[in-house]
Amino acid sequence: MSLAVGIAVRQADTTSVMLGDNYIHYADPTIDPQRHNSQIYVATLFPDGVDKIRRLMFDQPIGANAGHALGVVECYMGQPYTYYAGMAWSDFDVRSSEEWHLRVTRFLRTLAAPLQRLSGGYS
Repeated sequence: MSLAVGIAVRQADTTSVMLGDNYIHYADPTIDPQRHNSQIYVATLFPDGVDKIRRLMFDQPIGANAGHALGVVECYMGQPYTYYAGMAWSDFDVRSSEEWHLRVTRFLRTLAAPLQRLSGGYS
C-alpha cells in the first residue's frame, strides 16, 4: 500500500501551493481572510524524503475544497515514518508566502545538518 500525507487545497486559491522535493507549503485562504485581515500558512515536510509529491485535485470541488497536495511513500509496509506538519499566522509571525518558504526550507536544512557537540562547545 501507499502512505499519503499532505494538505487540503481550497477552491478559493489553487495556485499558491508550492511542491518541493521534500515539502509542500500553501497560503491557505481559510474561510474569509479579508474579514479576518490575516493569512494562514500551512506546510507538510518530509525530511527523509518521499517517492513523489503531487497535487490530487477533485473533478468537481467538494464544498470549499478543490483537492489535496500530497507526499506519497510507495510500498509502505507499516514502518515508522517521520514527517512534520505546521502552520503560521500572518497576524503574529509570518508576513508573506516568501517568508513562509524561507522558514520551511531553513527548518529542513536545520534537520539535515544539526549542531554537533564538540569538546567544550557546539559547532
